[in-house]
Amino acid sequence: MSGFLPKSQRSPGGAGRVGSTRGGGGGVRVRVAAVLAVGMFLSVAGPSEAARAAKKPVSKCEAAGGWSAVAGRPVGLTRLSVGGLYLWNEKGVWRISVTHGDRKLQKFQGTISFDAPITTRPVGVEGTFADVVQTNGSTATFAFANYGGVDGIAVASPCATAVTLNGTIDGQPVAASQVFLGSNGSNPPVVPVVLTKSTAAPQPLSGTTSAAPTSAAVAKECANVVWSTWLQGRPAVLKNNGRGATQGMYLWAEKSVLRAVLVGEGGKLVQVDGTLTANAEVRVSPVGLEGKRDALRAEGTVASFSFRAGGNLDGFDLISPCATQVVIEATMNDGPITLFLGSSATAVPALPYLLTR
Repeated sequence: MSGFLPKSQRSPGGAGRVGSTRGGGGGVRVRVAAVLAVGMFLSVAGPSEAARAAKKPVSKCEAAGGWSAVAGRPVGLTRLSVGGLYLWNEKGVWRISVTHGDRKLQKFQGTISFDAPITTRPVGVEGTFADVVQTNGSTATFAFANYGGVDGIAVASPCATAVTLNGTIDGQPVAASQVFLGSNGSNPPVVPVVLTKSTAAPQPLSGTTSAAPTSAAVAKECANVVWSTWLQGRPAVLKNNGRGATQGMYLWAEKSVLRAVLVGEGGKLVQVDGTLTANAEVRVSPVGLEGKRDALRAEGTVASFSFRAGGNLDGFDLISPCATQVVIEATMNDGPITLFLGSSATAVPALPYLLTR
């Protein structure tokens, strides 16, 4: 948001001040080093810690390099430049920035996920407006109210070998043409953007799902690897058979198994269709399904479903012990559906969504 707000709306301490609060509709949403009741941690553990992480790697992992194709700040990134999400790697630190071409309010939301631990800090974010930066396991979530300035975050993850970026602009899924990568600002082929260290180039969703069938012995060994702690546990909002829960798709982990259930508004029946695509062979097990109107199948690395949900918690278990990535796609009544993750039922900004172990 920095740079273009009326003086009456700026924070008393000026741009870059993070952590104060103010009442009203434009109240502060950036809080530093606070532990939420649901077990999530806000991204900023303190400027000094984040600055140290940004200046040098915390391990030898980064020495291998491998991100040269997306290295360097995009040349076209300035205030009031072409609107969208800008992503690049700068000396081992990932930078995500947003801006757009006028001084009107535009809301950006998104997530960036890694396959290794992260340290995150905001860049150019003012603390007196609805700007939120959170970390949840190895995923950073951001929400910026942008007025044409350059808002962003810096993420240090020296050992990461895979990066996934997804987001929305004013509530609409970001298009590939609105994502700019590396110093030359190239567009990815698809969104979510999936980068891997071996290629350091955008990979289509189909590129994350190729896998050979796993043997029984390998699958047994993989079963000991559980999903992230924040994803574990049935959401509390689903008690009383989901009565009062927000309509949508709920997904959480039971150790190494993923469970998905569908909730319709007020028990009203809704049609939900979708797929879960893993990077290893999958199996499915129904939960509360009725054979005449619900369909569920697994073939190779893809689980597909078609439910009439609402009155009960219809759903299924996805069993794929060796999967480290699952792409979630779904619609409700042929329109958008909200996906809620983990015991805290945290909503994701848009589908498809790439979940990493």
